[in-house]
Amino acid sequence: MPTLELKIERLEKLVGKELNIKDLEYDLQWISLDLEDVNEEEQTIKVEYNPNRPDFASPEGIARALKGYYEIETGVPEYTMNSSGITLNVSSEVKKVRPYIVAGVVREVFLDEDEVATLMNIQEHLHWAVGRDRKKVAIG
Repeated sequence: MPTLELKIERLEKLVGKELNIKDLEYDLQWISLDLEDVNEEEQTIKVEYNPNRPDFASPEGIARALKGYYEIETGVPEYTMNSSGITLNVSSEVKKVRPYIVAGVVREVFLDEDEVATLMNIQEHLHWAVGRDRKKVAIG
């Protein structure tokens, strides 16, 4: 099963609540996460999650679940999208390898080093868990 290392400070920022490791040890099991390791010195924890929960491949996904568990924010989040005005042209030869292609454009988002690392980690977890080592799904 995949694992994810989380910085407590970042998780607190995302959840919007002070967290302590002892409480997290108990609370995480209620959102289907197993606490694998605790590093008190570096204030990090390592959790194991089921591959059928790709939302747990990131601190943001885990924070969203904890916010629901703590009743800070419940329900399905709503996101808005607008047309990007960009057209994606794909060669018909690609259809044999990738019969479905989706693209998105994200503008005016500024990421710090941790957030870039998180995006890369999510991508790798999705390649492995959902994409079956890129046989079914690939992200680029």
